[in-house]
Amino acid sequence: MTKVSETDQEKEVAARREPEAARLHNQGWSRRRIADHLGVTPQDVNQILRRIDQRYLRSLPLEDVAMFESEIDQQLCPVEEEAFDAWHQSKEPPLRVRRTTDARGNGITTK
Repeated sequence: MTKVSETDQEKEVAARREPEAARLHNQGWSRRRIADHLGVTPQDVNQILRRIDQRYLRSLPLEDVAMFESEIDQQLCPVEEEAFDAWHQSKEPPLRVRRTTDARGNGITTK
């Protein structure tokens, strides 16, 4: 009987987790929920899903990879712009609004 090293055992366990992690991820589970289900950390789930993605991308022809990257860029561009806009806006001084009423009860707003 041959002795299996711990790294081989770890690889075997990780390989068994991959299909389950991928299935749950495709069903919309969060990484934290997948981690709780599998008994690992969310960082472990990130590594598992990254390995799956890398294997998939390596299996594609280069033209498909370029198209895939282009689609991702198109999807992320609006998100990136929105994040930068929010960041820039957060650096501006807050707008202070004061609402009062005059002697006749009319609302007055001052900035």
